[in-house]
Amino acid sequence: MIKFPAKLSTEELAERLRVTPQTVNRWIKKLGWRTEPIPGVKGGRARVIFMTPDVVEYIANTPACLLYTSPSPRDMRRS
Repeated sequence: MIKFPAKLSTEELAERLRVTPQTVNRWIKKLGWRTEPIPGVKGGRARVIFMTPDVVEYIANTPACLLYTSPSPRDMRRS
């Protein structure tokens, strides 16, 4: 399981999961994740996501993200 800080921006989460920021924004709207505006950013569109247990669980169970949260067969051979 990937360890996450308490808050991440949409862009930071997208980069870590190797998905687009639009995908993360879709999840935020669809699932009602808790967010807050980033101070000092004009327009109010830049937000940080609170990495609550339900957010982490959703990410862990999303097939697109499993590739990046599970060890690869090559990694398993090295141990």
